[in-house]
Amino acid sequence: MINKKLLIHGLNNSLNSKNYYNDWAESYEKTLDKWNYQAPHVSTKILLKFANPLPTKILDLACGTGLFAESIKDKLLKSTIDGADISVKSIKIAKKKKIYNKFYQFDFQKKFNFPVNKYDCVSCIGSMTYGENPPSLFSDIKDILKNNGYFLFTHRNDLWKKKIYKLNNFY
Repeated sequence: MINKKLLIHGLNNSLNSKNYYNDWAESYEKTLDKWNYQAPHVSTKILLKFANPLPTKILDLACGTGLFAESIKDKLLKSTIDGADISVKSIKIAKKKKIYNKFYQFDFQKKFNFPVNKYDCVSCIGSMTYGENPPSLFSDIKDILKNNGYFLFTHRNDLWKKKIYKLNNFY
């Protein structure tokens, strides 16, 4: 059994990540609830406060079971949300919520295959921290965002500092 509290299994390895999140999918939301995980709700507040105009076409990258989309669905009624995740089991859970327009099974650590300039907003809540190559991810996201689009993401502060990310290195 994988120890979910560590959240390090599968780092930088697509097959391990896929298996890890497939194994965790059924208990994922209960676990995060126990941890009082607030990233989807805080991210929603930030998007609503700073996005002008509000996005109408959103890609929820690494959507998991749909926590971020659930948080924004009633606040952005004119928006459509597509979801992408590595975990088939997480996508199945998210589909049942009937929030998303469409889904992609997708590993964000690989080259994007999404249409260029399609989305007003790309979110990556609670998962970018564990990606192998954030500069490449940022570059790919920049390509699929419309001009003046928003990239909304969360990242663990301790790992951001450890990897010494500098925003100007990403594009």
